Amino acid sequence: MAFLALGLILCAVIWWEKPLYSNDEVSIIEVIQSIEGYEDKTATIDILDITDVKEHRIVSLLYNQSPAHAGFTRNDKGNYRWSYFEIRKDESLSQFGVHMLDQDDIPPTMLYIANENNKVAKIQMTVNDEVMEVDIRPNARDVVWVELPENREKSYQFYYAYFDEEGNQIEQFE
Repeated sequence: MAFLALGLILCAVIWWEKPLYSNDEVSIIEVIQSIEGYEDKTATIDILDITDVKEHRIVSLLYNQSPAHAGFTRNDKGNYRWSYFEIRKDESLSQFGVHMLDQDDIPPTMLYIANENNKVAKIQMTVNDEVMEVDIRPNARDVVWVELPENREKSYQFYYAYFDEEGNQIEQFE
């Protein structure tokens, strides 16, 4: 009887579904491929940047050439568990607000991710009446982090103007 119980416990340990963590590039890809709607093992996932801030990990990537980012949170054992995944399909340049970093000692941040089809070289971004310029590498994979100006109300209004390599404005919207 003891052998039977020991055998059942051993089988349970062997077949028990182990949680996926995102501690390196290979495991990050495995986690993304385990997310409902993204299980396609033939999809190309190109990790462009891994940024750790306190207990948070932000992974900037291209999923089938579409800009995307994934967020992970470090647990008590130091392993990173998946929190969210955001993608902008069929875009060459995408902007993401990294809201989880909006803490008292970490300013809110915008994340720009580009693929090789991006024609934008510069973004003129007006944030609450403060003009900022963001340089992006055109025709290349790129990741750019932009720290937003301090704002006590944590309320932001944005206006954008996009420019190509020659300095010609190519798009503007609010």
